[in-house]
Amino acid sequence: RDGFADAAERFTEGLIQQLGHHSFFQGICRQLVAAAPKYLREEVPSVVVHGDFAPRNILVANNSRVTVFDTQRRWRAPLYEDLAYFLMSLKTPGPQVRSQGSLFSSRQLAAWESQFLSAYFHPGPVPLSAVRLYECLLTLEWWAAINFRQSAGTLTQRTSLALSNRYLSRYV
Repeated sequence: RDGFADAAERFTEGLIQQLGHHSFFQGICRQLVAAAPKYLREEVPSVVVHGDFAPRNILVANNSRVTVFDTQRRWRAPLYEDLAYFLMSLKTPGPQVRSQGSLFSSRQLAAWESQFLSAYFHPGPVPLSAVRLYECLLTLEWWAAINFRQSAGTLTQRTSLALSNRYLSRYV
């Protein structure tokens, strides 16, 4: 849990340095740090993770059997990290970002998310608040990374970055 709070502070500080918007990012950081003790155990369970768990790494057969592939980069990480990565990949693919959220409706995304999490945690309850915290943390990490990589790019890259920044500020 302490590592979660530290990471939230580092990513928001990096975003403040890159984008400004001090009060916006500090507000996000305060909310994440305050929510962590409420929704995360002191020692967040760690599991073997996929690393880039995303819809592109899943095959569903005609008989509804689900297969996850591309697991060559495995290591231990917090339980919620891979799930958050999957949800972020589901909700923020390039076309969804470029269309500013009009490719998939929020209702459709919520239904997919619900089905995925229900199946993953079946038959137990879904720890949605813990998953959300990690989803926010990974979004901040990704947001900082794309701004670092593309801030001095071509006009097309800067336009894409501006669209990403607008979409991610609503998404977080």
